[in-house]
Amino acid sequence: MVYYCSAVYSANAPWLASYTEALRGHEVIIIPDADEPGRKRGRRIAHALFGKVRRLIWWELEGAKDIAEWFAQGHSETELIECTSVTEEAHA
Repeated sequence: MVYYCSAVYSANAPWLASYTEALRGHEVIIIPDADEPGRKRGRRIAHALFGKVRRLIWWELEGAKDIAEWFAQGHSETELIECTSVTEEAHA
């Protein structure tokens, strides 16, 4: 599994072709921020990756604005892995 975090970028930051190439053939889980700009960025990334990665999963957090807040609420990496392993694949 490959982890990529774009927390330091704004929702308008570009998604570069080199990012897609780095993730080609891998399983990718997109966890967008829980606002329209975050979802829009997530959709742009999903469209760039669709058909190029082995598996693409879209997972929205419940009760948190982003992954940092979700972890701050006491959730763990183990829980994240368990939750995303049962999530359906994204359809773009």
